[in-house]
Amino acid sequence: MNNVTFTQYWGDGSGPRTDRAVGDEVGIAVCNYVEEDELYPYHVSERVRQDITFHRAPSSFSADHEASAPSSPASAHALLSLMQSVAPPLSASLWKVDIKSDTPSAASSSLTSSPVGKSEIEEEQTAATKQKVATVAKGKQKNKNIKETQPKKPRKRTYYMRKEELAVLGKEYEKLQAEMQKYKRQNGILEDRVKMRRQEEENRGIRNVIHAQRLAFANTQSMIAQYMRVQEHSPFETFIQLGKDPVERHATLLAMKKRKLHDALQFLVARRRFMDPSTAFSDNQKFENAHGDFCYMGFDVTPFAGVRSARTVFDVLLNFSYNLEISLSELLGDITIKENDDHWDPSVSQQRLVTNVANLAEMETNSAMFSEYLQRNGPAALGVELPHDSEDLGALGHGDELGVIACDFVNEDELYPYLPGRRIRQDVTVLMLVSTCMRPKVRPITLTGPVDMERVVILTRWSLLRIRKSSIHLPFEATQRLRNGIEQVGEAMLNNVRYALAPREPTLPSGDLPPTAIPPVAAAMLPPPPAFGTLPPLSRRY
Repeated sequence: MNNVTFTQYWGDGSGPRTDRAVGDEVGIAVCNYVEEDELYPYHVSERVRQDITFHRAPSSFSADHEASAPSSPASAHALLSLMQSVAPPLSASLWKVDIKSDTPSAASSSLTSSPVGKSEIEEEQTAATKQKVATVAKGKQKNKNIKETQPKKPRKRTYYMRKEELAVLGKEYEKLQAEMQKYKRQNGILEDRVKMRRQEEENRGIRNVIHAQRLAFANTQSMIAQYMRVQEHSPFETFIQLGKDPVERHATLLAMKKRKLHDALQFLVARRRFMDPSTAFSDNQKFENAHGDFCYMGFDVTPFAGVRSARTVFDVLLNFSYNLEISLSELLGDITIKENDDHWDPSVSQQRLVTNVANLAEMETNSAMFSEYLQRNGPAALGVELPHDSEDLGALGHGDELGVIACDFVNEDELYPYLPGRRIRQDVTVLMLVSTCMRPKVRPITLTGPVDMERVVILTRWSLLRIRKSSIHLPFEATQRLRNGIEQVGEAMLNNVRYALAPREPTLPSGDLPPTAIPPVAAAMLPPPPAFGTLPPLSRRY
């Protein structure tokens, strides 16, 4: 198993309110399996994989009240950082002061102070000017001589110039190609990202659609469950009234045999129409109906491989049903007796059973059973037409051999009337179909090649057991014992069939049997519950 779990709890009334059944406190738990896990991958060839998905939403009711939440002032601390930038001081430019003064005042003062100095200054200026001119002329002559002595550069040929240009262009081309590959990779990454986002959106849409379908199925199942609780009768129930005359009682049951078997076969064919009969399936429901009766409704499909004939399974089921009082006594630990002792046609029988529940109360069951086995023609022998759609796996899985058993409770019996003031009433309705089909043989995954087919016997069973509400007070433990015993009877029937079909070693002579040998019937039953001890004073109206 590899599961992930998500939980959420609302205790202040802020949770979801889907209907009036959800109170102030709501808790939701969702568990789902992991499809793929790179860290912990599934080992299909070494381990059996089990996927678990469940949802739980416990809630409770509470009186109307005003919730006062404590309020605390919000305190916030702000940190202010001031960044100060100090500009460097401007440095004053240093100006060079010319020693010479060209102002007229200075000249006049100079001339005034030294008249002879005027000619000296002019001579100095003239000499400096001539020196500068000579220096410039000398530099030009030198540069001219240098240019004349330098040789001329040879001119490049057009071939080499174009070759150099081609080399430069080739390098630029390679650079552009590298950039193009880079952009292509980036574009591919962007396209993959866009595809991934588009795929995520599509997956999200598909997931929403699947979730909506699951919700629709959940609503449908809720409607069906509520319908089963409020309906007055079971889908197969017919009114059975028996008199006191034994011949008349047998004639009454014999007259409705064909109709009962036809309706039972038609119902079972429709119930498993779209199911694969070669794989096991079980669906069990327990509930209380609108009248306060406890009901158990179950449907299961059980394949038996390695069985030569469907008649073997059919005979084991009949033997278990005819000796039901022995099976119940060994299974539940309570004494069960059969009040009637009618020996009629084996295909039609009536049983009146009384069970002593822990020496506290008695439970009575009055039922009629009809059975028939057909070796050829399948459902058509009872007038049931099968659909011819390729998708109807359950309907097309019937072979020629067919066995049908229908058991229904008696509504009124003048010879064995119900005693509601002294006994608890239990109504039993069971429909069983034994058929054959072909399926691929189970083989290891590593083997390849053509798949061999094998013939299997299929047991399809639908049951509705109801314990009527009674005025008899029973402790809670006794009530639970009755309810759990209903489910154990159906499981004991399957165990009895498996035990009868299992290969066994040759039996020893009676004198050589070991002292610890277990009777075959007891070995097929489930272990009985622990001894019913002292019950607490708690009582409940059943």
